[in-house]
Amino acid sequence: MKSAIKYLAGFLLAGFLLWWMLRDKDLGAIWEQIQQASFAGLAFAALLNILHAIPRAWRWGSLLKPVRSGIPMRPMVSAIMIGYMMTWVVPGRVGEVVRPALLSSRERVPLGPCLGSILADRLLDGITVLVLFAVALVVQPLDQGEAGDRIRQGAFILLGLVGFGLGVLLFAAQFRRPLEVWLARRNKLIAWCGRTILRFSEGVEALRRPRLLLEVVFQSAVVWIVICIATWIGLRSCGVEISFWGVLALMPLLALGIAVPTPGNAGGYSFVMELGLSEMFKVPGDLAATAGLLLWIMVVVPPILLGVLILAVEGVSWSDLMRAAREVKNLGSAEEQASQASTPATAEAPAE
Repeated sequence: MKSAIKYLAGFLLAGFLLWWMLRDKDLGAIWEQIQQASFAGLAFAALLNILHAIPRAWRWGSLLKPVRSGIPMRPMVSAIMIGYMMTWVVPGRVGEVVRPALLSSRERVPLGPCLGSILADRLLDGITVLVLFAVALVVQPLDQGEAGDRIRQGAFILLGLVGFGLGVLLFAAQFRRPLEVWLARRNKLIAWCGRTILRFSEGVEALRRPRLLLEVVFQSAVVWIVICIATWIGLRSCGVEISFWGVLALMPLLALGIAVPTPGNAGGYSFVMELGLSEMFKVPGDLAATAGLLLWIMVVVPPILLGVLILAVEGVSWSDLMRAAREVKNLGSAEEQASQASTPATAEAPAE
């Protein structure tokens, strides 16, 4: 029943966003522009967008080095693609917890640090996108009146929130033992929340090591530059005349659109794409809506198809994925900590 309600709410939100985007558009003109788009260019952009999973897996491996070094690339890339597929298909962004839970069960990486590495991964994504946005503003100032001011203000607010979250995890990692002692004397709810944060903080240990920090910063830049290039090629294939720096300025808005919890991200990504192109770059509304629809297909459909293929090739069942997601519920409990303590410790990577 809960899943049905989530699906229904997601479909209603998607329908509203699509209606709002298309309410004043010429559907005939949009259809003509879809026919005129370069589908070869869109296919190449879709391929590049999928290939960003390789540097993302590379960064994930760096984040997990303090826990376990030498994790093979294949299971990490597979987990990333399956996670994307689950995020688009199942309500509640289940893919965000399936990805670490799957890697934890298949490669014997402790679940807490594995989940913490995903949280660090997302926070690093946010910081990288906002830094690239700032670079774009230096190279090509965004001067679009009130819309530009709102976007700049929103970017600074997001940077503060993301930086605060990362700071909390780094603080917990630095003072883990004193915090464990303090939490032992707290009530059950505070203790559960605190232990969960402490377990997550194990996933940011790499950021406290200068060499690994430089690795992760470089890898984050590679991940998002690949995504930005794919988006730029996709937009140009739709007939949108926009510079690469313009795409960097547009990216924080697109990242928010991806986070909208609708089935297959229907409506969310297309809506913010149309809004950003029309408000920030004065792209005609029909063309902006066309680009939003085509790039949504480019971003969402290939990962779903590839995720299903990986499930079939690697013999992972749907019940395995849902069971992996349910394991996360035990994170932070005293019983889960005890089971982790009774498990032989994972060999640590050499000190950086």
